[in-house]
Amino acid sequence: MKHLFFIFCCITFFAISGQAQNKKAAKYNDKIINEQIKLEPFLIKFFKDFNSASIESLKEQHNNIVAMLDKSSKKVAAMPVFENDGSLRDAALKWFNLYKESFENEYKEMLPIISKKDKTNEEKTKLNEMHEKLIKEEEVIDTEFASAQKTFADKHKLTLEEANTSK
Repeated sequence: MKHLFFIFCCITFFAISGQAQNKKAAKYNDKIINEQIKLEPFLIKFFKDFNSASIESLKEQHNNIVAMLDKSSKKVAAMPVFENDGSLRDAALKWFNLYKESFENEYKEMLPIISKKDKTNEEKTKLNEMHEKLIKEEEVIDTEFASAQKTFADKHKLTLEEANTSK
């Protein structure tokens, strides 16, 4: 089941360099990134636990992640556009919504199958198809977000640096 890991575990978040010329733009970017970073340890644990945790534990983690995604999405949605430019905020909202929808739909459907020790070939095929679909959707949304963040940074003369997410 290690193939069921979302690409999320490989996502690199970017914070703005402390030497940014536009501190307001840097703060705006970092506020969005910090919402994403808050989710990372919970998502990693969820996917790490796929093979070993009980279905009850996975459901509890799943519900917690959905609630966190919803809360972060609402925080970002409440942010005003930055200097008449809402592209970064909107790209982040699309990112949160994709993850929230995939957890509310595909992963909710996948959990009972994943928890079964003896899966039928049909179940294995279904899991693989769902996994492939999620990866494709995620690649698109991750690329869109990275592009929006780079455009935002370039527009405001900011330097992107990899965020330290190992807390």
